[in-house]
Amino acid sequence: CMSVLFGIALAACGGGGGGGGGGDSAAPSIYWAKAYGISDSSGESPIHFRSAVPSPDRGILATGETAGQALILKTREDGSAIWGMRRSGTGFNQVHRLVANSAGNYFAAGVTEEAHAVMFLAMISDSGTVKWEKTYDTGTAESLEGLSPTKDGGCVLASTGSGVGHILKISATGSTDWQYVYSSSEKVKFGSIQVTKDGGYIVAGSKVRPATATTAAGWHAWILRLTASGTILWQTTYVAKSESHLRSVCEAASGDFVAAGEILETISDALVLRLTPEGKVVLHCPNDACPAQL
Repeated sequence: CMSVLFGIALAACGGGGGGGGGGDSAAPSIYWAKAYGISDSSGESPIHFRSAVPSPDRGILATGETAGQALILKTREDGSAIWGMRRSGTGFNQVHRLVANSAGNYFAAGVTEEAHAVMFLAMISDSGTVKWEKTYDTGTAESLEGLSPTKDGGCVLASTGSGVGHILKISATGSTDWQYVYSSSEKVKFGSIQVTKDGGYIVAGSKVRPATATTAAGWHAWILRLTASGTILWQTTYVAKSESHLRSVCEAASGDFVAAGEILETISDALVLRLTPEGKVVLHCPNDACPAQL
């Protein structure tokens, strides 16, 4: 049975705003709000959701955990549950990222709790069938930081461990097409990976840089551009006065890239960068100083 333990709200941005003055848009509208919970012979167990993605039928697929088990929940457009799946065992307990692929299936990814953590990936059908599940061991303690679907029905994974970055291109059957390892004297952390319109990849994160006359040593925002086969096209480091990290990145309609993260001063301030397709930073705005044209 279901009990009221956890809520999900689905919202859409309202109209308004616009214009050169950069006015605020209208407040989002809540389409629905639902509560989900698990109740069995051991009592009620709270659900902790980690990730959710829209499904082709306008529903939602969400993943999380409850009572030491992984939970994957599929809803209709109105938020009512269609099916739920609880799984134990290698990998599923640590799933925290979901994406849909071009064939209508979903990738669920995370890390396992082994002697050293390894990446875990499963393909799940829209009806809740686990088609396959696999682990990928790169030899270092892993933190999964990025998952993005690729045009061939597969996906790409980005993780970091011990200051080394790993990017794995995975096929629709779970095999590794190629692996890219970023290892240098400067430690790195990946924050996000996305597929670009030309089939390549854009990666946002941070890397350790030595001190200079105007900046302190530490982590600084970093963006990496790769070809479809994993070859580096360019990389750019944005060196601020204090530590900075990028958490997400996307490709704009113009072909530029927009990345977002934070600058760590006495408190964390927002950081947004806009880069040309060649990797030149053309706009940056800490705090709330972003102009409307960003």
